[in-house]
Amino acid sequence: MIGDHGSTPVQKSRSNNSSTCQINTNVEENLIHLDDPLASDETDNNEPNPPSNVVPKTTTKTKQDVWEYFTKQYNGEVKCNLCPNSSKAFPKSNQLSDTNLRSHLGRAHKFTDFLYPSQRPTKKLPQEETLSVSGQNKKALDTAAIQAIIEDSHAFNIFRKSGMQKFLSLATPGYRGPNRKTVVKRLKSMYKERRSTIRNNLSSISDISLSVDIWKSIRQDHFLCLSAHYYDDHYEANSHVISFRRFLGTHYSDRIEQFISHEIEKLNIEAKIRSITTDNGADIRLAAQNKLKFGTRISCLIHVLNLVVQNGMWLFKIPKRQK
Repeated sequence: MIGDHGSTPVQKSRSNNSSTCQINTNVEENLIHLDDPLASDETDNNEPNPPSNVVPKTTTKTKQDVWEYFTKQYNGEVKCNLCPNSSKAFPKSNQLSDTNLRSHLGRAHKFTDFLYPSQRPTKKLPQEETLSVSGQNKKALDTAAIQAIIEDSHAFNIFRKSGMQKFLSLATPGYRGPNRKTVVKRLKSMYKERRSTIRNNLSSISDISLSVDIWKSIRQDHFLCLSAHYYDDHYEANSHVISFRRFLGTHYSDRIEQFISHEIEKLNIEAKIRSITTDNGADIRLAAQNKLKFGTRISCLIHVLNLVVQNGMWLFKIPKRQK
């Protein structure tokens, strides 16, 4: 008999009337071989099983060889030594995995010996060379593929990986999914269009309330989300995410205040802010105290209730004993 030895701690929750696009650009390629559970150890003619089609992730170039062509920047990003005039920089997560760095050397500088076998171009099947998709149909398929990348947080080059290409050759013969550059270009265009729409919507609004939250990801990166809330001419409530960015450096109150001020100035709404809602963290609470910039500061009700329940039920974290 299993007994109940305690109540479940109240988890902190917060709802935002917005949707965000989280795009993960650094996904390792995991090659998984699935064995047939019904297959025997030998074939019918007692010959050994054919070799597996799985391509091993091996190359003659080591990680040290790769880093001879790259330099770590002060902010943790990585830049290619062969592209001195380029603004392209790789996120600091590439210090752990060199897959994207190898891909850059192979595709941008034609150093194909740095590529993993799975990164090298595969030969086209005969039916792929003859079949084709109409321009209008390809545009619709590319749009659907990019939307899938956004909603499911896939890697930008997922539709160019070997397994996905084999699937597409059967599902939609003649169609190749968008490559990384196409996805990036389309996302930039969608971002600019979305920003323009939000700016136009807020231009006719006289009173706007803000809500802001900052949290830390599993990778220890801090993100800040800033939302705008208002009523339109038909008295309908509207909410828009006006900023969702990675917050670099230590999140002191003065830096958070500068960050929020910069974001609302870009939308020309600094004179329309009436209030700002935050949680009760010391840094973000102090950053929102300036009434001339942000109006009245309001504590998040959900966060307050969570603290009340935790304190009332003595749901405190037990500190670890120091050895």
